[in-house]
Order: sequence, then structure tokens, then C-alpha cells
Amino acid sequence: MDLAKKNWFHVVAAAWRAGPAEPTAGVPPLVVVPGFLAGAGWFWRNLGPIARESGSTVFVMDCIGAGLSSRPRRNFKAMRKEDVEDVLCADLERFVKALRLDRFVLAGHSLGGLISANYALRYPHRVVSLIGLSSAGLPESPPTLDRLLSTWEGKLLKVLWDNLRPGSVARAMGPWGPAMATRYSQRRLRKGQLTEEEREALAEYLFHTTAAPSSLDGVLSSVFQPLAWAHRPLKWRFSELRVRADFIYGESDWMRWEHSAELLDTLPAELRGEVTVTEGAHHVMIDAADEVNERIVQILQEVGGG
Repeated sequence: MDLAKKNWFHVVAAAWRAGPAEPTAGVPPLVVVPGFLAGAGWFWRNLGPIARESGSTVFVMDCIGAGLSSRPRRNFKAMRKEDVEDVLCADLERFVKALRLDRFVLAGHSLGGLISANYALRYPHRVVSLIGLSSAGLPESPPTLDRLLSTWEGKLLKVLWDNLRPGSVARAMGPWGPAMATRYSQRRLRKGQLTEEEREALAEYLFHTTAAPSSLDGVLSSVFQPLAWAHRPLKWRFSELRVRADFIYGESDWMRWEHSAELLDTLPAELRGEVTVTEGAHHVMIDAADEVNERIVQILQEVGGG
């Protein structure tokens, strides 16, 4: 893998690239968008195997404000909700243009899944196929959320949510920050998935990429209501999608796969992919790397005519 950097308007976006020695003709490139404050490092078990098995060139974008990308000041809270989506999609559009990618398969994890779906709705001529990896922001919020937010406990929760800054918490931990990152990675991943060396490297990566000042800190409450229900759920517009869509979730995922099945039902039959649920997995790219890689390779080969 090599690190390619592209300058756009005084910011730098970092992209990890993995490619086979001889790309397979007809198989489109794969572009992956990580989740909130995450970076390409979370996909170390996926890039190489997918590239080798599919014959595709794989790119993972560190979103502006995360990973190794630049972290310009952005006031998401001052924007309209749809304008926040426009900004995040525009970042991705400049990214693929800088890499001179005309048509590609687009996959996104968690918040990256929401960004990817919004991008595919705006730029269907660029997206061959959409893959949601534990995609967030699909369903409408339940009536119980409104009832909760009308209580004093809910109002307190909203204040905390609107002012949540994970990076600030990490920085405030000082010398205890790396230990906190280690505990987080232990809870987030299925037991026994990582060697001790891998766990230490992932925790260090997680801490340093989270603790760095981030322009994405404020995006969470601009996209999601408390408890991660989207302000503008994909359910409102998913039927307008004009590309094939597939979803992959973990059985014990924070996000529920059932919502993606409901959205697929709104698409024409020829665009309706499948929902894959990986047994026992929480963080699918690591907990169920082999299954995820196999499914993505299958999709790449199907849409590439292989």
C-alpha cells in the first residue's frame, strides 16, 4: 500500500491504495469511506485481500477532518442539515476526481455509509454499485425519541449530545488517553480477533487520530439526533437511488440490518442487492474480515461482469 496525497483548496486528503499486480479488465475500482472519526487503518484486513482476489484497485479515503487528512476549521452546527450532507459529498467528489476515477464501486462504513448513499444519490453516473457496511442513518426516529427528549433527562441528553466532542475527551485524558483507546478497542472488537501486537497498534492509531484537533467533531450532532437517529434518514429518499445497493452488517452490530432490508424493498428488482449478516460480528471489517472480503469480491466481480 502506498500513501497518495492530493491538494485541494488548501487541504490534503490521504488515501490508502491497494492494487493487484495485474488489475482484471472490467472490474471497477473500489472506493471505501470510513465511519465517524475513523481512518483507513481500520481496514488493514480488507484492502490487500479484496484487491488480490477481485483484481480491483481499492482506495480508502480518510475523510477531511479524520485519519491522516487535513483538519480545516468547519462550523457544521451553523449549516442546514442538507448543506452538511452537500459538504461531505463534495469532499468525496473532489477525492475521486483527484484520483481520476470516473466509475467505481462505493462502500461506506457507519457514517461513511450514509455519506456514500447520499453521494450515490447525487452522482449516480459515477457509482457502479453501492455497498453499505453497518450503514448508519437509515430509519426514521421512533416516537419514543420525541417523548424522551421532552423529559428533563432527554433535554440533558440533547445538551450533552449537541456538545459531544470525542477528540476533546481524548485530549483531556492526557497520559491516560492511550489506555482509554486500548479499552475501547477491546470492547469494540470480538474477543480473540487480534494479536497483542495488532491490538497495541490499533489502539495507538485510534488514540492519535482521535486526539488530533478535528473539523469532524461537530458533524455528529449535525447529522444525527441523540442516540444516533438521523435528522434526515435515508428512508426519505432511498427509493430515488438508481444504482445497485447491497448491505453488510454484523449480527451484534450497533446498527440493525433489518432497516437496510426495508430500504432495499423500495428499489426496482434489478437494483436490489442483498443484506449479508455476519454471525457474531460487531465491527464487521475486523470481526468478520474474511466474510466481508469474500462478499465484496463477489459484488465487484458481479458488477464487473466476472
